Parts: sequence; structure tokens; C-alpha cells
Amino acid sequence: IVTVTFSAVANRRYRYTVTGLLVSDSAGNTVTHLTDTSNNALREYFTYYPSSGAYVMGFIDYIETASSTGSLTRKVRHISGPGTYYYGSNVRDSIAWKIRVEDIGPA
Repeated sequence: IVTVTFSAVANRRYRYTVTGLLVSDSAGNTVTHLTDTSNNALREYFTYYPSSGAYVMGFIDYIETASSTGSLTRKVRHISGPGTYYYGSNVRDSIAWKIRVEDIGPA
């Protein structure tokens, strides 16, 4: 899990740019979530691995308007099967996940 916490201002828009590399041992669907502090998915990225396994770049681009002023926490996590987070049966590792937060102006 990669986490970012920042001070938000009400009614301003924030862009989250998430990039990372997934390493798969075998075929199967995987999902990468950008979530809030309660693990509610804000945005999802889906990938299907080929039968031989692969390195796959993940990318999420999401814009959110802050509802209030104060601390916001956003995080990235993986699912490779129902209820299997981060190191699942098909996702062996994740390398260099990064979350960038950018204030892009008033709503």
C-alpha cells in the first residue's frame, strides 16, 4: 500500500496521478484501487495478464473536489482475486508505485 496525506482546501480540485509496475507470476485479472481512508474505491485500473506472466504498467488519473478543508489521505492497493489485497495469488510484487497530488484550481 502506498499512502499520501495532504492538507486540502474546500471547493478546490485535486488531481491524483498514480503510476507503478505490477509483476505477475501467472494469468489472471488484477485491479488497482485508488481509495480514501475507509478503502472506498475512488478509481480502479484493470489489467489482464497473459498466460506466461508479465510486467504491466499501472496508471490512474483521477480528479476530486475537496468537500471541506483539512487533512485528506489517499492510498493505492491491489486486488488479484476477491478479498486478496496487495500480494495476491497472481500479483507477486509491485515496484515503485507513486502517487502525485496536484492542486488544479477552484471547482
